[in-house]
Amino acid sequence: METVTSSDGTNIAVRREGAGAPEHFLAEIAATPDERAMVRSLPEVWARMVDAVPFAPREAAALRTLDVDAAVAARIEVPVLLLVGGLTDSPQFLDGLDEVEAALPDVRRVTIPGQRHMANAFAPDALAGAVREFLTSVTAEPTPHG
Repeated sequence: METVTSSDGTNIAVRREGAGAPEHFLAEIAATPDERAMVRSLPEVWARMVDAVPFAPREAAALRTLDVDAAVAARIEVPVLLLVGGLTDSPQFLDGLDEVEAALPDVRRVTIPGQRHMANAFAPDALAGAVREFLTSVTAEPTPHG
Protein backbone atom coordinates (compact mmCIF):
# COMPACT_ATOMS: atom_id res chain seq x y z
CA MET A 1 0.00 0.00 0.00
CA GLU A 2 1.05 3.55 -0.57
CA THR A 3 -0.46 6.87 0.41
CA VAL A 4 -1.72 9.27 -2.22
CA THR A 5 -3.23 12.69 -1.62
CA SER A 6 -6.66 12.98 -3.21
CA SER A 7 -8.07 16.13 -4.81
CA ASP A 8 -9.79 17.16 -1.58
CA GLY A 9 -6.48 17.04 0.31
CA THR A 10 -7.05 13.84 2.25
CA ASN A 11 -4.51 11.07 2.27
CA ILE A 12 -5.79 7.76 1.01
CA ALA A 13 -4.13 4.39 0.96
CA VAL A 14 -4.23 2.68 -2.40
CA ARG A 15 -2.87 -0.55 -3.72
CA ARG A 16 0.22 -0.01 -5.81
CA GLU A 17 -1.62 -1.08 -8.95
CA GLY A 18 -4.34 1.47 -8.21
CA ALA A 19 -1.85 4.32 -8.04
CA GLY A 20 -0.23 2.94 -11.17
CA ALA A 21 -3.52 2.94 -13.05
CA PRO A 22 -3.29 6.60 -14.14
CA GLU A 23 0.19 5.95 -15.52
CA HIS A 24 -1.18 2.95 -17.43
CA PHE A 25 -4.07 5.04 -18.75
CA LEU A 26 -1.72 7.76 -19.97
CA ALA A 27 0.42 5.19 -21.74
CA GLU A 28 -2.71 3.69 -23.34
CA ILE A 29 -3.77 7.04 -24.79
CA ALA A 30 -0.28 7.33 -26.27
CA ALA A 31 0.95 10.10 -24.01
CA THR A 32 4.69 10.52 -24.42
CA PRO A 33 6.99 10.00 -21.43
CA ASP A 34 7.37 13.79 -21.18
CA GLU A 35 3.59 14.26 -21.21
CA ARG A 36 3.16 11.60 -18.52
CA ALA A 37 5.81 13.33 -16.39
CA MET A 38 4.02 16.64 -16.87
CA VAL A 39 0.70 15.19 -15.68
CA ARG A 40 2.40 13.65 -12.64
CA SER A 41 3.85 17.09 -11.87
CA LEU A 42 0.36 18.67 -11.78
CA PRO A 43 -0.87 17.80 -8.27
CA GLU A 44 -4.54 18.60 -8.87
CA VAL A 45 -4.72 16.70 -12.17
CA TRP A 46 -2.79 13.71 -10.81
CA ALA A 47 -4.87 13.57 -7.61
CA ARG A 48 -8.11 13.57 -9.61
CA MET A 49 -6.82 10.78 -11.81
CA VAL A 50 -5.93 8.74 -8.74
CA ASP A 51 -9.36 9.50 -7.24
CA ALA A 52 -11.00 8.16 -10.42
CA VAL A 53 -9.18 4.79 -10.33
CA PRO A 54 -12.02 2.93 -8.54
CA PHE A 55 -14.46 4.03 -11.25
CA ALA A 56 -12.27 3.24 -14.27
CA PRO A 57 -13.48 -0.35 -14.80
CA ARG A 58 -17.12 0.74 -14.77
CA GLU A 59 -16.43 3.64 -17.15
CA ALA A 60 -14.42 1.43 -19.51
CA ALA A 61 -17.26 -1.11 -19.60
CA ALA A 62 -19.78 1.65 -20.31
CA LEU A 63 -17.65 3.02 -23.15
CA ARG A 64 -17.39 -0.44 -24.72
CA THR A 65 -21.18 -0.66 -24.92
CA LEU A 66 -21.87 2.99 -25.72
CA ASP A 67 -23.95 3.42 -28.84
CA VAL A 68 -24.56 7.08 -29.61
CA ASP A 69 -27.78 7.46 -31.56
CA ALA A 70 -27.81 10.29 -34.10
CA ALA A 71 -31.60 10.52 -33.74
CA VAL A 72 -31.17 11.26 -30.05
CA ALA A 73 -28.48 13.84 -30.84
CA ALA A 74 -30.89 15.55 -33.23
CA ARG A 75 -33.21 16.31 -30.30
CA ILE A 76 -30.57 18.28 -28.37
CA GLU A 77 -31.81 21.85 -28.36
CA VAL A 78 -28.77 23.69 -27.02
CA PRO A 79 -25.53 24.58 -28.78
CA VAL A 80 -22.94 21.81 -28.58
CA LEU A 81 -19.15 22.07 -28.72
CA LEU A 82 -17.31 18.99 -29.94
CA LEU A 83 -13.63 19.13 -29.02
CA VAL A 84 -11.31 16.72 -30.79
CA GLY A 85 -7.57 16.38 -30.47
CA GLY A 86 -5.83 16.70 -33.81
CA LEU A 87 -3.81 13.55 -33.08
CA THR A 88 -6.79 11.51 -31.89
CA ASP A 89 -6.86 8.25 -33.77
CA SER A 90 -8.67 5.94 -31.36
CA PRO A 91 -11.95 4.49 -32.61
CA GLN A 92 -13.16 4.76 -29.01
CA PHE A 93 -13.28 8.54 -29.44
CA LEU A 94 -13.99 8.85 -33.17
CA ASP A 95 -16.47 6.14 -34.17
CA GLY A 96 -19.81 7.75 -34.87
CA LEU A 97 -18.60 11.30 -34.23
CA ASP A 98 -19.28 12.49 -37.79
CA GLU A 99 -22.80 11.07 -37.71
CA VAL A 100 -23.59 12.68 -34.37
CA GLU A 101 -22.13 15.98 -35.54
CA ALA A 102 -24.28 15.88 -38.68
CA ALA A 103 -27.39 15.20 -36.59
CA LEU A 104 -26.86 17.98 -34.06
CA PRO A 105 -28.92 21.06 -34.96
CA ASP A 106 -26.41 23.57 -33.50
CA VAL A 107 -22.87 22.27 -33.30
CA ARG A 108 -19.35 23.58 -33.49
CA ARG A 109 -16.46 21.17 -33.89
CA VAL A 110 -13.03 22.38 -32.87
CA THR A 111 -9.86 20.42 -33.44
CA ILE A 112 -7.05 21.15 -31.01
CA PRO A 113 -3.81 20.65 -32.97
CA GLY A 114 -1.19 18.32 -31.57
CA GLN A 115 -3.50 16.83 -28.94
CA ARG A 116 -5.20 13.56 -28.19
CA HIS A 117 -7.65 12.96 -25.36
CA MET A 118 -6.25 15.05 -22.50
CA ALA A 119 -5.91 18.59 -23.80
CA ASN A 120 -7.05 19.80 -20.38
CA ALA A 121 -3.68 18.65 -19.01
CA PHE A 122 -1.43 18.98 -22.05
CA ALA A 123 -2.82 22.13 -23.69
CA PRO A 124 -5.05 23.88 -21.15
CA ASP A 125 -4.73 27.29 -22.81
CA ALA A 126 -5.82 25.92 -26.20
CA LEU A 127 -8.73 24.09 -24.59
CA ALA A 128 -9.79 27.15 -22.58
CA GLY A 129 -9.56 29.32 -25.69
CA ALA A 130 -11.81 26.98 -27.66
CA VAL A 131 -14.38 26.86 -24.85
CA ARG A 132 -14.21 30.64 -24.35
CA GLU A 133 -14.73 31.28 -28.07
CA PHE A 134 -17.66 28.85 -28.13
CA LEU A 135 -19.33 30.40 -25.10
CA THR A 136 -19.02 33.92 -26.48
CA SER A 137 -20.40 32.82 -29.85
CA VAL A 138 -23.54 31.00 -28.75
CA THR A 139 -26.87 32.72 -29.13
CA ALA A 140 -30.38 31.96 -27.98
CA GLU A 141 -31.33 30.86 -31.49
CA PRO A 142 -29.79 27.70 -32.99
CA THR A 143 -27.35 28.26 -35.82
CA PRO A 144 -27.38 25.35 -38.28
CA HIS A 145 -23.89 24.11 -39.07
CA GLY A 146 -22.76 23.71 -42.59
